[in-house]
Amino acid sequence: MSVIVDWSADELRESSRLSAISHKTGLLGYVHRISESLSLWFVLVFTAISTGLLSALLDVAIDWLADIRQGHCSNSLFYSFKACCPQKHMCDEWLSHTQSTNSFVAFLIYSSSAVLMAVAAATIVTNIAPLAFHTGIPEIKAILGGIAIKGFLSPRTLIVKAIGLSLSVSSGLSLGKEGPLIHVTCCLSELYMTLMRQLGKGDWTYSELRKRQMLSAAAAAGVSVAFGAPLGGVMFALEELDIHLFPSNTLWQAFVCATLAAVTLQWFNPFGTGKLVLFSVTANQPWKQFELIFWLLLGALGGAAGTALIKLNIKLAGLRERTFLKRYPITETAIVAIITALLSYSSVITRVQNSSLVAALFQECTTEPDLHISAVVCDGNRRGLNVVLLAVAALFKLVMTAYTFGIAVPAGVFLPGLAIGACMGRSLGGLLKILEDHYPGLGVFADCHSGSGCILPGLYATVGAAATLAGITRMTVSLVVIVFELTGALSHVVPIMLAVMTAKWVGDAFGKEGVYAAWINHQKYTYVPQVDFKGKGIRAEDVSDVELPLLDVDGESLHDLKQFNDKHAHDRDGYAVVKGDERLFVGWISRRDVDYILNTVEADEYDTPYTFDEDATSKDSCHRLSTHVDTSQLFFYPSTPIEVLVSTFQKMGVMRVFVTTQAGSLVGMVDRVQVSQLMLSALHQQKDRGARPWFECLTRRRSVSQGEQYELEAT
Repeated sequence: MSVIVDWSADELRESSRLSAISHKTGLLGYVHRISESLSLWFVLVFTAISTGLLSALLDVAIDWLADIRQGHCSNSLFYSFKACCPQKHMCDEWLSHTQSTNSFVAFLIYSSSAVLMAVAAATIVTNIAPLAFHTGIPEIKAILGGIAIKGFLSPRTLIVKAIGLSLSVSSGLSLGKEGPLIHVTCCLSELYMTLMRQLGKGDWTYSELRKRQMLSAAAAAGVSVAFGAPLGGVMFALEELDIHLFPSNTLWQAFVCATLAAVTLQWFNPFGTGKLVLFSVTANQPWKQFELIFWLLLGALGGAAGTALIKLNIKLAGLRERTFLKRYPITETAIVAIITALLSYSSVITRVQNSSLVAALFQECTTEPDLHISAVVCDGNRRGLNVVLLAVAALFKLVMTAYTFGIAVPAGVFLPGLAIGACMGRSLGGLLKILEDHYPGLGVFADCHSGSGCILPGLYATVGAAATLAGITRMTVSLVVIVFELTGALSHVVPIMLAVMTAKWVGDAFGKEGVYAAWINHQKYTYVPQVDFKGKGIRAEDVSDVELPLLDVDGESLHDLKQFNDKHAHDRDGYAVVKGDERLFVGWISRRDVDYILNTVEADEYDTPYTFDEDATSKDSCHRLSTHVDTSQLFFYPSTPIEVLVSTFQKMGVMRVFVTTQAGSLVGMVDRVQVSQLMLSALHQQKDRGARPWFECLTRRRSVSQGEQYELEAT
């Protein structure tokens, strides 16, 4: 369930609290201020350290679970392949199931273990914590945008997400751990904030704004450990989570959290390399000018592939919701796991984990490959076959990711996106390498006769991976930083930037939604995205709610107020207060305050008149209720362009604004739900060019109450 946050009321409460603290003098006041600051930094530091520790444990667990599906270590059953054969692509201690049994038994173990792990993940998610499914990033964006989803950051969701993630990734499904890891870190942050509240040291955690600052910093830490990219985590929070809308110290908190999480991860060294870099790129050869054409081509292919994945994924998600598949999430997961295992086993390129595949494709061919899959990719006798197999693998992974990203298991899209692009880029790079070797006399290869030649297939894999991920997520600056930190390839920055730029252009030509924005719209969250909005001449009066129930500033009796409240309580979170027949706007009173007023008066006082006018000169027997009226509401004239209203909601985070005439008479109200629906309608119009213009479908709608509950599709 989710509830919309009233930022204005929250900021008012927090300002009053901080003002009260600042006015405390003496030793007690000083201790109170120091205690609050320490509790905030306790949450930040322990979130970062816990994130690094949990990430290391998940990496070790995922490696081991994934490796025992294909073999085991003779030294110890609990050794993964990396632990059994450090710095080697094969060793005598590691026995594949084909070696220890036969090919048929090895296939049975590979397939059955995949199904068991996937079904186990789907079972605990479906039966224990339904909100642990999927990536979690769309929900995090929606929460930071002003909604509260009950149970999404609970300890139960945290435990199920972590266990389910290790099982689902190890099962070989076409998904990754990066997005869900961000959800896990936000759950950790919420856990520590809850601890502070229980200890009586976390009054600041009751502020929705302060909570979201902590969640933003936690998300940066999640990206930091997911990719080994602390700076990329901070940039991700800036670009994707819009933390620039929060107070300026949020960036500093995100920086600290990302740094400490990365330090903790490197301290535990789960990769056995002593470094944070996941996919080391060693080639430092300068690139040639003619390669610009192919990088632009990879960018275009990446943008097109990302757009195709998003559209197919959302269509499949809609199909899942409309058919019987919604009633059988565990069965659906089992079928997907079986199909993935059967099709993946046919080729060693699709059989290995996505992380191992990407690591191998990013590397250039050497005499001593450090991964078994590298030996296959670099086999000189099957270069032409590898070009075809990599292209087929890219298509296969695109289709499977589009379906898998939405089933009832924790699932991320970052690593599958990298794998799709890496296969695509390596295929193109391998083809160009074959052309270079067979036709060295071509003009473009004239300067390539020294050393290893011009074409570096690993570079093309890196560029293709970045381009495809840009097409899927529509990230730009943060993505370039993440890929740079991910690979450590300084010489690759310019090609990566060109490909990401092209992918963004191509993707935006088919729709400006990234995969996370698409899922926010699919889940129908009340989210106001930070994008430009053009209203085509629409004015405030065209979209305002003119059916508002109005309270007159002077009332004859509290009994009338009770009847009025009972009549509208089911669909309203408050009422506009007006004065006289001219409907002069006075302010806004929440339904919660009305309930409080009615519950605090005696039964024999219900016949007493009341007033909301602070300047009233009524008799003493009149109930003066002006302190409950919020007179600080924003209002606009009817002719105000809709773009101004949308910008106000985006930048100020207000819950509602009012439309009044120049004389002050109330015309109507526009709330955040209406703005969210308005922007969603415009977005759908962009997708469907043949539909009626969205502004022709506008009516003066009734607002949805602040307390209305939004149920997640997962539940």
